Amino acid sequence: MKSTWFATGQVVLGAALWGTWSLFLRPAHLPSQLSAPIALVMMGFFSIPLVMQDKITPAWNSNTIRWFILLSVGDAVNMAAFFGAMSKTTVAVAVLTHYFAPILVALFAPLVEGYRVRFAVSSAFLALVGLTLVLEPWNPARISGDVLAGALLGTLSACAYACNLFASNRLAKRIGAARTQGYHFFVSALLLAPFAFDVSWAEVSAKSLALVAAGSLIPGTFAGFIFVRSMGAIGSARAAILAYIEPLVAVVVGFVAFHETLPPIAFIGGALIILAGLVVSRSQNAT
Repeated sequence: MKSTWFATGQVVLGAALWGTWSLFLRPAHLPSQLSAPIALVMMGFFSIPLVMQDKITPAWNSNTIRWFILLSVGDAVNMAAFFGAMSKTTVAVAVLTHYFAPILVALFAPLVEGYRVRFAVSSAFLALVGLTLVLEPWNPARISGDVLAGALLGTLSACAYACNLFASNRLAKRIGAARTQGYHFFVSALLLAPFAFDVSWAEVSAKSLALVAAGSLIPGTFAGFIFVRSMGAIGSARAAILAYIEPLVAVVVGFVAFHETLPPIAFIGGALIILAGLVVSRSQNAT
């Protein structure tokens, strides 16, 4: 039980650190077509020391390679679709549709992982309601652009993200968390590289690279490693719902660091997200 709660804490910490990406990316002032592949390459290199210290003997076989390909392609699709959603419409629409992923994971976990987590689907819906209250998609100020296109891209990113969680959990047990994270970053970066040719590299400076590097190390490599390493102990369904802490932290960071508005109802939404996390953390597995 102690190890399970420790793993839960690690997953929450990893997801919370993901919510701090804006602290590094916004001051860098780089377009997503550049920041995404650059960050992926850096995360790959930062993962090398973790791989060298990993004592797990990797079990490379045809099944492992299939899961690795799924993770590499899925992560590239996830990033491209999510960034595309944010370029088409508001962050509120992009994030809400992207976070259908935990519901997908809760629904398909019995098929993929052979067990279901009690209250997983209801907790995912509860967290989604909380996130909706935080983001206020009914507010005209938060709805603009091509909403339909943004929502479709956000949904695509949700599907890819759900696949990534299943693939990461399977791979971590076969080749270790460090290899799971580190190796696929290079492949995903290669898949996103063609998009970088459409923008000017003159925008890249030493300061912007330093900021992206810091982000790649902290909310990137470190957060991803502890999240994937601990996910095996609690399962993909719980990890996916606990990941709702990421957008909650991101909104708080925007409020504190960038003076973005935070409506009073957001506190109720945040409480629902935390409640959903507590429920799914305490729930038992069922066959």
